[in-house]
Amino acid sequence: MVPHRPPRVSLNCSVIKACGVSLNTIPQLCGWLTLGSMVGFVTLFGITLRNTIMLISYYEHLIAVEGLTWGLEAAIRGASERLAPMLMTALVTALGLLPLAIGSGAPGREIEGPMAIVILGGLATSTALNLLALPTLALRYGRFGTSRGG
Repeated sequence: MVPHRPPRVSLNCSVIKACGVSLNTIPQLCGWLTLGSMVGFVTLFGITLRNTIMLISYYEHLIAVEGLTWGLEAAIRGASERLAPMLMTALVTALGLLPLAIGSGAPGREIEGPMAIVILGGLATSTALNLLALPTLALRYGRFGTSRGG
């Protein structure tokens, strides 16, 4: 009798690495893509998108309400003032998922384990990118405070 295996997903790992996926999630993608890891990616996408929207909307608040001009000072201030909420979200989520990730090889955790590993690895990467890369990109390409409607 042949043991049951999840369906094999063939992905190009170099493309995944180039897209900035966390190093902890690459073995999940290059090996077996499980239901749990897919749920983890959806969850991670939601957390990351929320943090990104919150930071960009805070930049808009700094410009429109507090009267700052868009530049390096506003980018640094926005990122530093959103640092605590982003880190708390990541830390609380990581602490909640840490027991699942540690015991991911245990019987009965075939779905929870990969999900926790994907979320933990992605939280570290996405938090760093949201706090370092996003302000840099917003500073370079962001146009806050200008009229958008014409």
